[in-house]
Amino acid sequence: MVDFNSNTLAGGTKESLMYPRDMTGEDFYPESIRFGIFTRQGPSYNKIKEKAGSAAKAFTQIGSDGDDALTENIKENNSFLDNFVGSSKQKKELAEANFTANTSLLAQRTKNQTEDALGAGGEVVDLIVTEFKNRKPTLEAMTSQHIQSIYLNMPSSVAFNEAVQWQGTDLGVIGALKAGGDNMKGNALESGILSNAGSMLGGAAGMLGGIAGGVVGAVIGSGGLQGGIESTFSVKANPYKEQTFEGVDFRTFDFAFTFRARSQGDVNMIQSIITSFRAHSKPTYNGTNGETGVFAYPKEFAIEFLTLDENDTYQTNKYLPELKMCVCTGVNTNFAGSGWRSFAGGAPVDISLQLTFTETEIITGEDVLGETVAGRFKDTKRKF
Repeated sequence: MVDFNSNTLAGGTKESLMYPRDMTGEDFYPESIRFGIFTRQGPSYNKIKEKAGSAAKAFTQIGSDGDDALTENIKENNSFLDNFVGSSKQKKELAEANFTANTSLLAQRTKNQTEDALGAGGEVVDLIVTEFKNRKPTLEAMTSQHIQSIYLNMPSSVAFNEAVQWQGTDLGVIGALKAGGDNMKGNALESGILSNAGSMLGGAAGMLGGIAGGVVGAVIGSGGLQGGIESTFSVKANPYKEQTFEGVDFRTFDFAFTFRARSQGDVNMIQSIITSFRAHSKPTYNGTNGETGVFAYPKEFAIEFLTLDENDTYQTNKYLPELKMCVCTGVNTNFAGSGWRSFAGGAPVDISLQLTFTETEIITGEDVLGETVAGRFKDTKRKF
């Protein structure tokens, strides 16, 4: 299992990046934020595409009579008949025999081609099932997908905005029945009749038919008629409005960083960090031989808040909620954070970087309590 409470993720396929460069082990930097960059987990599109291409080719071969031994045999037989010297009866008998033999051979060939094509199609289905089974996103499989880690000082703002969507809904008759009371049935009936009176009378106007019904309906309308009824009798149907749950938004995080280089080494590190965020937040071409018809998804990010323990080793900060896997939805770089200033050669002195991330899974009550029941972090006891 990937251990987020250690430096396991520091060893990806690329060297870890860190700014300030002397961060680790220094008391001046007791906290850090780490961005682990990962290839998105899932079935291999290229494997399935290659297998599907072979299957498609097999299906196109059904019924074809390419330049092979069978076709050559048919051509030779036909040529023999064309040059046969004998009676018409003999030639006819030979032709019929040849036709029967060739038809049998072609039928067998088509049968074999069909069986091959169906077998290739079955292999595609088997591969898809295997890919989904073996490459299902899991925490254990993340290690092999790790590309790089970036360590930065904790941002000045670490805000968790957790919106839960509710909406006021008119429950009408259902609300009256739900409200209960001594006259539950009567309340529901009265509310339903009054709240729909305009619609019923407006519909009745439509029953007049033709131009008359259209004119009356346009003049009174169900909305206007409803308002007129309620105004005349100085009553209003109780809508029995309640808040109904609509859903949970994905959590979004904004982190801002300021880089002020003090040496050429700092300049190079800052440039590498910004380049990495920019590159891995964008798609790449999925083709293996220069094809540009399909994009591969951008990378995913594991974001962790770290703090130094007594052994000067970074551990997950248990006082902050954890984050599930995220996608980077924005990289905004200002190369003149305090007005344009540069070192000799043009390297900016003051750079501001703002990153926006969105989690790929919603957070439920179980996740907050450390009792995750679904997804990559199931049964990990992490508190999100």
